Amino acid sequence: DGDRRCFDSLGGISYVPRALSPESEGVWLKEALWGIGAREAVKDGYTKLVFIDLDCSFLKQDWAIDVSNALDKNDVISPYLGYYRAGQRDWLTTGIYPSRGYTYVTKGTCIGAPGIAKGMTSAFFTNQFKSQMPVFVDSATDHYIWVMLRPSFGSLFSDRFPHILDKGEPKPLDPLPRIGYAHQIIVHHPHGSQASRHYWAKHAVTRECFPKFGDGVRIMSDGMPCFSDPARGAVMKKTLAAIATANRRWTQAEAGELTRKNLKEAGLEVYA
Repeated sequence: DGDRRCFDSLGGISYVPRALSPESEGVWLKEALWGIGAREAVKDGYTKLVFIDLDCSFLKQDWAIDVSNALDKNDVISPYLGYYRAGQRDWLTTGIYPSRGYTYVTKGTCIGAPGIAKGMTSAFFTNQFKSQMPVFVDSATDHYIWVMLRPSFGSLFSDRFPHILDKGEPKPLDPLPRIGYAHQIIVHHPHGSQASRHYWAKHAVTRECFPKFGDGVRIMSDGMPCFSDPARGAVMKKTLAAIATANRRWTQAEAGELTRKNLKEAGLEVYA
């Protein structure tokens, strides 16, 4: 439930309040919140949708025209050709890093940033995603979505998937969408150490608690996500809290070992 003062000076803003209930604590929220906002936008008659992470902004303030033009010709786009990190430590400075939409269109490869921002038509959101952004328990949703858009993207990024995937997962969309990009640059603003986010350790914790693809999350009546199994969700939250407060880097093996220990202490099954 955000502070409205951030947007009071802007016109055309619609507020969609949601409270973070205990059921939703510890679940990856971003795509679920996108879906909530998108459904409201479609209901209000908008035909094009853009989602951008809160720690990012477009370099040019007339970005909407270019993004809209790109969505005239495509179903799904990276609404930027590349991004850079502002004010980050030197080891994170990479210059302009290309978006996945840009590299796919210009080079036929799947190298590039999958997240930061996405754009799609309302028709695609409604018909292909069934008015619900794909939601998973972990932060790897961006990679899953790109495999749904183009199955060939899966093999290169298999190490980014926290779940144990069976053949054909995630299932590709049918028909496959038209993919494009907008000629924009996005700035990624600093908000703390990258190392403190423990992405790889989180993947290991997810794999131990909810190994099966698509498991771990259900959507409540208000559109917010919660753990499908509260007991295993509680173990996941406990483990992630311990990792976050240890003030050191964790390997996937260490995170997995701690998760299995906590599962056993809770009397829950430990998967082989």
